[in-house]
Amino acid sequence: MKKSMKKGLALVLTALMCLGILTSCGNSFSAGDLVQGNLDLIYLNQYTDQYLKSVNLSREEARAQYEQGIDVEVEYFCNYFSIVLDSCEEGIRDQIVDLYHVLYNHAKYEVGGVSKNGDTYLVELTVYPIDTIHKVMTEDKDAFAAAWTERIESGEFEGLSDGDPKIETAWAQSVLDMVNARLVSIGYGEPKTVSVQVTNDGDGYTINKDDFGRIDALIIDYSGQ
Repeated sequence: MKKSMKKGLALVLTALMCLGILTSCGNSFSAGDLVQGNLDLIYLNQYTDQYLKSVNLSREEARAQYEQGIDVEVEYFCNYFSIVLDSCEEGIRDQIVDLYHVLYNHAKYEVGGVSKNGDTYLVELTVYPIDTIHKVMTEDKDAFAAAWTERIESGEFEGLSDGDPKIETAWAQSVLDMVNARLVSIGYGEPKTVSVQVTNDGDGYTINKDDFGRIDALIIDYSGQ
């Protein structure tokens, strides 16, 4: 691989800035329903009229929230695989977006019991981490690296300088081909159970930001480097 980085707090915070406004208020509040509804919107692009009313969002706003989450993953994917998107030819970004539409569609989680501690609700959530990237990094990267080295040594990019759009596009496309090949067999790692805090900030109930970061880090398993 060129170089990589682990999924960092900065990108999680970026996601929270985009998605942390989802709240719920009213006499019929359910912490479990809020967690389920928020995650369904963020990862599955699914929401009911009742949910949208409870969080005061239009369908257009909900769709924008979902796409903002995809944008965060696109940025992370590029950092993770050292893809310089601005140097790639047109179409690479759209392919990464499509990739995450597929991965997000397989997000799997289950809301469990709800308890209350003072003014804070505690919602048990079990997440089944998507294993696609993990399998790429543990089973495919060595063959990928060998094939990329062979392309370089064969003279395919001879005369081109580092950062040339042809090289950057070839790298990005090769990474995408490797990851996309795994989409036919999307699976899950061992389930992880977390306790999610739902608190009232004065304007309505929200998922605790740190807990949302923990959830987001579990949805797709990026380990294996």
